[in-house]
Amino acid sequence: MRSVTVGDSGAKNIGASIYADVVGVTVQAQLEEINNKSATAFPVLDGSLGDVKLSNTAGQIKDVVEGHTSQLADNVYIKPSGGDDTSLIQTALTNITDGKTLKFMSGTYVISGSATILCTKNINIECEEGAVLNAVGCTANPIFKIEGSLGTFYPVVDNLVEGVTSLTLNSTLASSLNVGDIIHLSTDIAHGGSGELWTASRVYYYKGEMCMIESIVGNVVTLCNPLWDSYTASNTVVCKVNTKNVKVKNMNIVGNLANNQEGLFIQHAKNVIVDSCKFKGTSYACVVVSNCFSFDISDCFIIDFDKQAGGASYGIAVYSSQNGNIRQNTIYGGKHGITHGGTFPCRNIKVTNNTVVENSINVTGSIDCHENSEYIDFNYNTCSSFAVHGRNLSIVGNIVSKPKGSGGGGACIQVTVEKSGGFFKIINNKVKIKEGIDVTGISVRSELLNDMSIKTIEITDNIIESDRTGIEIYTIKNGLSIELVSINNNQILTGNRGITVSQNTGLTTPAIVSETIITNNYIKSLDRTVYIGGSGLLSKIVRLLNNILKTTTTNISSPEITGNETCIILNNTLEANNSTLGGYCYILSSKKIIFKNNKLIKNRLSGLLCTSPIIHMDGNVYEDTILSTASITGVIIISSTPLSKTTVLTTAPTSGAWVKGDRCINTNPVVGQPKAWTCTVAGTPGTWISEGNL
Repeated sequence: MRSVTVGDSGAKNIGASIYADVVGVTVQAQLEEINNKSATAFPVLDGSLGDVKLSNTAGQIKDVVEGHTSQLADNVYIKPSGGDDTSLIQTALTNITDGKTLKFMSGTYVISGSATILCTKNINIECEEGAVLNAVGCTANPIFKIEGSLGTFYPVVDNLVEGVTSLTLNSTLASSLNVGDIIHLSTDIAHGGSGELWTASRVYYYKGEMCMIESIVGNVVTLCNPLWDSYTASNTVVCKVNTKNVKVKNMNIVGNLANNQEGLFIQHAKNVIVDSCKFKGTSYACVVVSNCFSFDISDCFIIDFDKQAGGASYGIAVYSSQNGNIRQNTIYGGKHGITHGGTFPCRNIKVTNNTVVENSINVTGSIDCHENSEYIDFNYNTCSSFAVHGRNLSIVGNIVSKPKGSGGGGACIQVTVEKSGGFFKIINNKVKIKEGIDVTGISVRSELLNDMSIKTIEITDNIIESDRTGIEIYTIKNGLSIELVSINNNQILTGNRGITVSQNTGLTTPAIVSETIITNNYIKSLDRTVYIGGSGLLSKIVRLLNNILKTTTTNISSPEITGNETCIILNNTLEANNSTLGGYCYILSSKKIIFKNNKLIKNRLSGLLCTSPIIHMDGNVYEDTILSTASITGVIIISSTPLSKTTVLTTAPTSGAWVKGDRCINTNPVVGQPKAWTCTVAGTPGTWISEGNL
């Protein structure tokens, strides 16, 4: 058996069994024992022979055969020393061969000091069950960092249009690229760009994205996917990203709440996997993915990272990254359990099947994305609240429940438009606000920038219980325009209004909604079931179709629809469910009202106003309802069925104005007495004929 020491050239040719002195500490390696699975020490083996395990008799590595990394071509195993393990971990990462595996064996690893543990290689980190990285005494921020780097930035050669798949690059940059490499387009001032913004919500929200190279011909590269955005050559620079492939599995980091740290920070990487990790006490952010082209964060357990004094407190934070999944994680506490932000937009990310419960004193959104976000799907999560900003966002199939003690204000699902031209989809969510908290169910708002535009807002198949408004479309900024608002098949139980489409008072440029469609909803509200208009908002066409709308308060206009050109109200049930008659429809249109085939129960139809001479009224049924025709202003067009209503009394009416075809049902039927009466001649009270005895 042969011995070698550090610096001995003989260490390059290790045989079946060796001794190697590592800073004066002997490391024994015996291939025979490895084959027999009875090794008593951790061997250093040639790359062709399998695993590399590094230790000394105390369990600590100080240096790893410096200059002979070819010997470390496979996996490196470490175990805790029983003392400070900071150097052990850093040394292993420094000396491991690029792209190989570092495995933490079971036990507690003590991390201390102010220096971040850093890895700048392609790396696979695995931790055995029971391996804990105890960083309570560490003040470094972040505690553990894995990163690639940005190359030299060059000016973009040509203007680029959203959707193109090829671009011409600087010849030096193009010659450095290979298929599968990532390039980064940016207008960031720090990189040499002009500072052009993607959105003006914040001064550092620059335009930018990352692209993967599919092919290269000379200076022209073809991209794997079309560009997300358009770029002006004079404003934009581009570089190669020296990405790292990163996998971290079963890592368990415990930090100190007082140190305001990030736990695991991964930057300038692709194919990132963070799987089944645990984080506790890293109060700024537990796991961060920054400027990464593709990533998957799954099955992590994150707790106790609340920073009660305020400021950032994130479970999973994604900065300026694309093409990712955040799935099946469990997160308790913090300002935002899951957040998205950065200097250029986050895009094409799916947040799925997570359980996220925010700090009870916050109402800021347990799942969040900042204003520079788009094409993010939030699906099938269980959480306390959403606060999402940007455009092209989908919120589908989530269970959202505000806990006791979380305070009022805001919304369970709050969406804020920060970039024109996009869509919002809020579908099949269950929203419940507990303990009488004054919080809106679903809110889509414009509140930071003027002159925003939205293509579509779709709010469909949600179940909402709220003491405040159920669904709200609202702006406090000038010039909002929306092509289509579609609110369909929702069930809403609310202590305030059911559905509101409105704007703040005092705006100089009113909001314009081209078309509002509200169909097949069931709404029971204390206040107005549907409120559209107010303060100059213009909804060009409003369609209220096949809804069941019930208000429980007397003398409340429900629905109340103003500020529109054409209002179409068809096949609805409109009920003021009171012991006394109350509630009324208030419809004000500048061109046309179509009010047909509706059923009004315990209602008073009044204030049906139109400034142009067209009101179509056909086939409506009025049960226990007073029809005040004097309040209908405009030319009434009845093409077939006359205005008729049904009431319930113990005798035929003896007062009030009635029209031919009105009915009165006997509420005290007796054999041999009339079951109902019909008005055959209009008048006060008109002529009533029995429909026959029982």
